[in-house]
Amino acid sequence: MYSENRITIDAPLPLILAASANIGDWPHILSHYRYVRRELWPDGRPVFAMSAWRNFWPVNWTSTQEVILPDQPGGPLVRYKHVAGITRGMDVEWSFTPTKQGILVRISHDFHPSWPIIGGWPAQLVVGHIFVENVAAKTLLGIKRYVERKYAAMQYEV
Repeated sequence: MYSENRITIDAPLPLILAASANIGDWPHILSHYRYVRRELWPDGRPVFAMSAWRNFWPVNWTSTQEVILPDQPGGPLVRYKHVAGITRGMDVEWSFTPTKQGILVRISHDFHPSWPIIGGWPAQLVVGHIFVENVAAKTLLGIKRYVERKYAAMQYEV
């Protein structure tokens, strides 16, 4: 299953990247997020237990996070790997591309479940279209609103 959500944000890249990577703030700035909790796995690796509302259904997952800054090779990117939950094994990548209208922010999800009985199109329909794309669209719109408001306030102060 591959899905992609996109939005253009009219603000500087550093503000957008900061809001996109600071997932601990998401429950405060994104109304559909229930929580983001930083935890440590037994091997000491940091992971994030996350939960958001998909309309009336709570969805939960646990993932790692890797932030690649603009001055690093391949950056800027924010990558997640789902390591627990029904979406275990999903790779998520946030990319940031400058355009004339602003920064195009793209979230791509790549998921190939190894579910023994169901997979393929049921996974695409249920996990991809019904849950992932819905939550990602809300996340992008919420980040856009937050960052553009913050940028407008900064402009006003100057």
